[in-house]
Amino acid sequence: MSKPIFKAGDYVFHRLDPTRRGMVTSYTCGFNGFTYRVTWTEDFEDQTHFAPELVAEKPADRPKGFAP
Repeated sequence: MSKPIFKAGDYVFHRLDPTRRGMVTSYTCGFNGFTYRVTWTEDFEDQTHFAPELVAEKPADRPKGFAP
């Protein structure tokens, strides 16, 4: 079995919204991999996320609008 990417106490960013920063409060090992409970800075309740949704470093801001 593989090890979790993030541990409790790690700070993470949401891949789709780089302005969201949170802290991993716990993780659970299931049949489809690890799920992580993250408390975001603007919320009081933690939320469940899969590893592909989270990144350890702030992602670069995506350009807004349509690409030429």
